[in-house]
This record gives sequence, structure tokens and C-alpha cells, in this order.
Amino acid sequence: MKAKITGFNKMDFEIDGKKVKGTKVHYIYCDNSNDNLVGQAADNKFVNEKLSDMLNFQELLKADLCELDFNQNGKIVDIFPVGAGRI
Repeated sequence: MKAKITGFNKMDFEIDGKKVKGTKVHYIYCDNSNDNLVGQAADNKFVNEKLSDMLNFQELLKADLCELDFNQNGKIVDIFPVGAGRI
């Protein structure tokens, strides 16, 4: 999915005794499946610590458009600027 990264915030907390670390990524995108949408849709997703440590979020913010790759469970597995390939 192509999207514009609009922000991110690092996450580090514990829930039900389990440590959660990573980054929440905020983005806007064109939702062609929603005929009633005027403008763009906004969403955010959690990126686990392993992937988060590999990504340069400051550079992703500067990109005009990024490709967000999801697995079958809807979790982000990669983010990279469109046309640039993996950073």
C-alpha cells in the first residue's frame, strides 16, 4: 500500500506482564474501497522493535510517498520510500 508517513512515536511499555517495544507509525493514504470518503484516510499501525530498529523514520517522514508492506495478519513487515527500494 502506498501512503504518506505523517508521524511516529516510540513505544515502550508493559501490558499483562509482557514488555512491548516498537514504534507506532501514523500515515495517510487514498482509500479507493470507500466510495463515501472525501480526501484521504488516516491510520496508524504498530511496528515491532526488530523492524523499528532497521527503519530510519526521519527519512521516511521526508519521503513524498512510501510503500507499506503487510503480512497476512495485517502487520507491517516493511516500509520504504516509493521508487527508492529498501533503505
